[in-house]
Amino acid sequence: MLPRFIAVLFEPTSADDSKTARTLIRDLATKPGWARRFESSGMVVFDNAAQHTGQIHLIPEAGGVIYGSLFPAYNARPVAATLRDDVHALPSRRAASIIRHCWGRYVALLDDRSLFPLALRDPSGRSPCYVLRLSGTTRILFSEIEDVLPIVRSHLSVNWNYVRRFLTEHLAATRETAMQNVSELLPGESFTVKDGEDSYALVWNPASFAGDRIDDFEEAAAAVRNVAQFCADRWAEQYGRIVLSLSGGLDSSVIAGLLSRAPGAQKVLCRNLYSDFAEADERHFAALVAEQHGFELITGQHSVVAMDFDNALQKAPITLNPNRTFTGIDAVKDRQQFLDSIEADSFWSGYGGDQLFAADRNIAMARDYVLDRAVPMRLLQVARDASEITGKSIVKVLRTALSSDKDLRTYGDIPMPSFLAAAIQQRRTEADEPIMRNCHSLAPAKANHILSVMASMSANPFEKVADRPVIDFFASQPLMEVCFRIPTYVHNQDGVRRALQRAAFADMLPDAVRTRRGKGSAAADVVDSLLSPRNTRFIRSKVEQGVLVERGLLEPVRTKDVVAFERIPAPPDLNALISCIAVEDWAEKWSAALAA
Repeated sequence: MLPRFIAVLFEPTSADDSKTARTLIRDLATKPGWARRFESSGMVVFDNAAQHTGQIHLIPEAGGVIYGSLFPAYNARPVAATLRDDVHALPSRRAASIIRHCWGRYVALLDDRSLFPLALRDPSGRSPCYVLRLSGTTRILFSEIEDVLPIVRSHLSVNWNYVRRFLTEHLAATRETAMQNVSELLPGESFTVKDGEDSYALVWNPASFAGDRIDDFEEAAAAVRNVAQFCADRWAEQYGRIVLSLSGGLDSSVIAGLLSRAPGAQKVLCRNLYSDFAEADERHFAALVAEQHGFELITGQHSVVAMDFDNALQKAPITLNPNRTFTGIDAVKDRQQFLDSIEADSFWSGYGGDQLFAADRNIAMARDYVLDRAVPMRLLQVARDASEITGKSIVKVLRTALSSDKDLRTYGDIPMPSFLAAAIQQRRTEADEPIMRNCHSLAPAKANHILSVMASMSANPFEKVADRPVIDFFASQPLMEVCFRIPTYVHNQDGVRRALQRAAFADMLPDAVRTRRGKGSAAADVVDSLLSPRNTRFIRSKVEQGVLVERGLLEPVRTKDVVAFERIPAPPDLNALISCIAVEDWAEKWSAALAA
């Protein structure tokens, strides 16, 4: 787990701001288990990091502090040299230098003797950083809401517009949160205050890499492999006693291959959890991968069917935003116990690989090919590939490819549940988020590719119950950057999804894994769990007359019909019910917290 921090930023020349800041600093100074880490005229930083000293980087000459893991970029100077040599530059230039010369998982708090301090969140998005606006220019930056709740309770109230969006959209990298006056820094974004106003800037713009295309398949495969091995080597140097969640799918199998070649990987143990349902049992594939690389494999059964939603939510801590992943809280605690039992120092997952290697069946990749080339000579072949991958007719693919429609992006749209109130079902027509705006000018399949990756770039709020880091390897900045340079029609070729990934790591994968066209699914587990008598009673009690009905976000008659469960609800309704449960529990917890 990363160190948790609270930073008070203020304008020292303002008497009112200084008074507000002094009160906050006095309260934080007595917070049990926390200590003052950094202090300047306009910023004071506290953390709970006595046990995390390897993840704290104090910048020379009182230039600030960085929390997390920091590595030098390929062929770049050492991290310490970057922090030392740029210490006298403006904070904005220092932030750009860190993004350019370093990568990892971090939040940087940069101080300046004459300007307002600046915060920077790394491009992986795995380290949370929130901004709470107080009076004047006083701001509190923090990593976990529960750490600051006792001292800022009076400044918080629910943002029901965010809740509406949570129910109706895929929220791809948004600053908006479910609390008024609280914003979340986007991955690769900086924050400061200029002329009394909050100022945000995307120091790392994912859309910018798409313009520097790698069109050649062999060149792209070599680039992906080399960068991936570079990233695995750096992570393994810091966390050498590794447990890899090895499902037997492409992504986790690729990581196994990379770790087998990483000098710093002292010990790698693979763990495979199989489901109650045969379609989600991939032990055979996991065993092939572990045997090829000489890794020990431990298997165990994970029963989603036995899940008790009520019990899971009671264990879930309060979070800033409602979160659908509450169903995994028991899995996080089980994983923590397993890591403790074998004294591992990190847990690695293949999460994000589907998005990074453009695995979605996007008919618009042929349109990208047309837009990328003045003379699209291979259009028919690319159209055939898109047709085979998506299952759409080649005629439809060609019509899309030659369409005059300037916006074929689909990311953000989700099937609308039948029981949502009509008043909240209107979708946004403008890209009103910074990353979405930047992707607006890209070819449609590439825009969807980047947006889907960025939507996965968020910290799991329930990971705070664990004390060992989760390495979501495919969120490594250098790997994201090279994959964004590769067109979707190069990622997917010859009618094969993820053809580039399969080719780049071919010698690391058993043939049975490399040629797989599907993956195990626990969808049946989730449906059975959702529709178990225990959980249907709980859902009915939470949703039928809950806060969402009270606030007019759900249609009462239709909601009552759906939660009667006289028939299996349609997939959009099933997914929406999980979201509604998350919101109801979240709202109940916050009602109690704000009233305390």
